Amino acid sequence: MDPPYEKELCEKAAALLPRVLNKDAVVVCESRPDEFLPPQIGWLSAVKEYRYSGIRLTVYRTPDTEEN
Repeated sequence: MDPPYEKELCEKAAALLPRVLNKDAVVVCESRPDEFLPPQIGWLSAVKEYRYSGIRLTVYRTPDTEEN
């Protein structure tokens, strides 16, 4: 997901995802590099973060997803 920054839209959108995602889904949220997303959004758990020049990517997984 790549919502507008600083509006907490990633958390709000992720809360709606259980209705449309498979049980083994992976969600990647993009944010500013200095913006930290919560470690848990509903049933999704943050498992990795990546920082690139102007963005931060936070990878969330469902409890049923196997991490590779």
